Amino acid sequence: MERTIQFVNSSHDNVSVLWVHLHHEKVYFSLVPGQAVVQRTYEGHTWRCRCLNSNKLLGEFTAGPGDAVFEVHSKEPARCSTSPLRLDLLQPKPEWGAWRQRATAIPGIPIMAYDCVCERAVHIACHILERMLAQVQPEVLARLVGRGTRVGIIGKDQVTSDMPEHSYLKLSRGGRNIDTTARGLGGSIGCPLTTCGEENLIMVDDRSYPEENILVHEFGHAVMNVGLDDASRAAIQEAYQKAKASGIYLNSGCYAMENADEYWAEGTQAWFEATTRTDVNGGINTRLKIKERDPGLAALLSRTYGEGEWRFTHDSPAPLSQRSKRLKPCLSDGSIGSAGMPSPGTGWVPKMAGPAAAVDVADEALQPPTGMATDMVMERSRLVATSYASPTGNFCGGCFTPWSTLPCMPALRATTTCSVCCSRGTSPCHHHCPSSQAWVKDHQASFTPLGTSMLLSLCACSGRAPGSRIWSAFMGSWL
Repeated sequence: MERTIQFVNSSHDNVSVLWVHLHHEKVYFSLVPGQAVVQRTYEGHTWRCRCLNSNKLLGEFTAGPGDAVFEVHSKEPARCSTSPLRLDLLQPKPEWGAWRQRATAIPGIPIMAYDCVCERAVHIACHILERMLAQVQPEVLARLVGRGTRVGIIGKDQVTSDMPEHSYLKLSRGGRNIDTTARGLGGSIGCPLTTCGEENLIMVDDRSYPEENILVHEFGHAVMNVGLDDASRAAIQEAYQKAKASGIYLNSGCYAMENADEYWAEGTQAWFEATTRTDVNGGINTRLKIKERDPGLAALLSRTYGEGEWRFTHDSPAPLSQRSKRLKPCLSDGSIGSAGMPSPGTGWVPKMAGPAAAVDVADEALQPPTGMATDMVMERSRLVATSYASPTGNFCGGCFTPWSTLPCMPALRATTTCSVCCSRGTSPCHHHCPSSQAWVKDHQASFTPLGTSMLLSLCACSGRAPGSRIWSAFMGSWL
């Protein structure tokens, strides 16, 4: 039976949260003081909280018959408490109407939406899925259907956590605000709902992703994680490692090189030519370019999706944008200096919890520090099956930067976050300047390895003073 746990850190220390499997522990995420994160798990699963610096055990919790809050109060003495979690308080707004199946794309894959979502968006979602899956391997389609794959449309006046399967994300605080940083989440076995925004489908007033179709990208995640077998996923991982080693993707920090999941999803977008972006994919954004520059990935995409003639741009509702991205200062009230979405808030972003607790997936998305906000740009953020923050692996769990692009000491890589993100237990070390020009002038900033055009102040590792040097992800060196 699935359960939901809200982990709350009310202590003055950074806390790591670990899932216990047999006699082994796996770090799932860390909590700074005052932070709360929601994690989906199963009844009988055991979780532990430890002091991030000393590894002292603070408390242990085993999921029981109901949803629960597990709160860490102090390290000395170690004190934790458990209380019931009220999920029934997450109610939809009456004006949305009913959450219901609005259509069926391929037989067995429902399109879900509230009544407030227009019929045109539903029709377009059906059309895209039908074209994407027109020549898909029969066994892949059978797994997608058999595992309950669905697509949900986020209404133009709704936010990501308004979707019923994702509503528990409203219970998180102190980290990333998913509702201001994502309008599309990919499906997994634990949560087979893939979502995308109504405005992105109909291509009207889309101020988040006008250069790409998000459904193609996010459903690519569902195909990989729900539809493909273990051997196929292993082949994708192998192709990803080869592509990364060979330098096919010109900028090693580009989004497609984050992990095998994003490599596949970006490849899916390019296969169906559903993006005009070049920053996230090394310029490989068409089927022809994939075949010319990454034949290994092309072979896997061809085997999965076939060689059909359909491309998204053949019948898209409007041309894809070529918009550039830029940073604008946030006003003191949290708004942006010109028309735009509210400031996402402060703090580095842990990833979203997923509905299960046994799949190892790493993912993306950074949020600008206080005082800066992207001009109507949201970073895609896939709802993964397990972790709210990056488990120990290839990425920092605080800023999601690949370890290969960070100058952190090797000893720090055993933790979930880099020293930039306070794995030493210090307060957040990023510095805030009123404008991007000031950041660059003061030598406190560099572009992120993810190519999102956000400026970050990186505290130097290995004992260097904060802001004393600039780590360039594009040049791969200190400046």
